[in-house]
Amino acid sequence: MWYLDTDQEISIEEDLQSPSTNLFRKTADIDLPAKLADGSRRGVCLFGTVPPRSIMTMDKVQQYAEKLAGTIKKLRPDGVIVYEIQEEEGRDGNERPFAFSTTHPPRLFAKMLNELAHVESIVYRTVAYHAKDNFDQWLNETWDEYNAKALVLVGGSTSNMQYPGYNVTEAAEVLRDHPYNFVAGGIVLPERHRDKQDEHERLFQKTESGISFFTSQVVYNVDVAIWLLRDYDELCKERGVKPARLIFTFAPFGRADTCTFLKWLGVEIPLGTEKRVLSRKTREAAINESVDICKENLKRILYAIEFYHISVPIGITVETVSKYSDEFNGSLKLFKVLQQEMASFFSRKLRSS
Repeated sequence: MWYLDTDQEISIEEDLQSPSTNLFRKTADIDLPAKLADGSRRGVCLFGTVPPRSIMTMDKVQQYAEKLAGTIKKLRPDGVIVYEIQEEEGRDGNERPFAFSTTHPPRLFAKMLNELAHVESIVYRTVAYHAKDNFDQWLNETWDEYNAKALVLVGGSTSNMQYPGYNVTEAAEVLRDHPYNFVAGGIVLPERHRDKQDEHERLFQKTESGISFFTSQVVYNVDVAIWLLRDYDELCKERGVKPARLIFTFAPFGRADTCTFLKWLGVEIPLGTEKRVLSRKTREAAINESVDICKENLKRILYAIEFYHISVPIGITVETVSKYSDEFNGSLKLFKVLQQEMASFFSRKLRSS
């Protein structure tokens, strides 16, 4: 992830404001953890962000949080994901495209957004990188002091390294036995399903350990995402188990270096998609092209759900992986576009049921 500088403008166009009638408003009285764990097929729409860099003073962090909170109020997501990032030096053999920088704690930034924007948050925790002995204390503090009740548990970036902390299954079991009723999430990698054809089994095993929802890596290869969705659905039906919610992540780009960073993160961007975006004549046109592609990909996922009678509950997250304000603003546009697609789809399903 990258970081938007606090002196850059965060804006949202007037025509992107949420409509006065929110089609998800019928579930507004349900808190975010309950929505995530809900086995019904209602959609969930989230916005993802990264805490400011740790070199920023708290005054600057407060200013940035206030700007972002104003934007979040206009987006009206079901919740906000606050990521925790690591250097991930073992990710692959390629050098990191941009220098790593530590951030302020995700749970702190989540609390600020909660208080400023009145929105609930999902806090990422890279459990593999943190000592096991501190996990219980961290959980108690996160619930009591930061009012965060939904977590995404993240493991190590590679199987070739030893980590000081828990793996995801171990951490989920700790949460399941914890006195506080956290809702635990995990990560799903559709591309890994294509390579190993067992990601649906991984999801099933993690679901049994207490994981209630999964967030995906950024989706640009929608075929493997649909393949995984179908296989997971069939496995859950075969074994008579309620599936966890799968939340598909989308992010726009309009620059070659942003595309390179996405690929370094492990996102598979088909060559045709890359050329379609980067061949646009202007930066704005390139970003808009990626927004259109993400919309097409979500529509294909929604069509597959209907066509194959898939029972897995889903959601979407839109995040920005860019330090550039135009790509950040592209993520705001993308969120509204995908939010409307989700609202139309589930409204139609509700009328036909």
